[in-house]
Amino acid sequence: MKIVLETEPRNLPALDITFADQRIERLLFNYRARNYPGTLDEAEQQRWLEHRRQVFTPEFLQTYADELQMLYQQYADDKEKLAQLKALWQYAQDIV
Repeated sequence: MKIVLETEPRNLPALDITFADQRIERLLFNYRARNYPGTLDEAEQQRWLEHRRQVFTPEFLQTYADELQMLYQQYADDKEKLAQLKALWQYAQDIV
């Protein structure tokens, strides 16, 4: 995995790595899609869009928002945690 982290984002699609565990390919795709969406070709963009539609359902997002709200109240006095919770909410907004 070190090679993935050391590779320039624009070169990630060209990596020719064979993984013993086929789940790693999906994880690499998700890593690219989340962190470097500009490296996805048109078919991969469609695949990522479909994945997001399947995962981020309205029900999921409501549950997620409720949980973040509960945590926000729980850590109301912790500015660092509040900043992290806000970042998580913003990420969810950006990805859907």
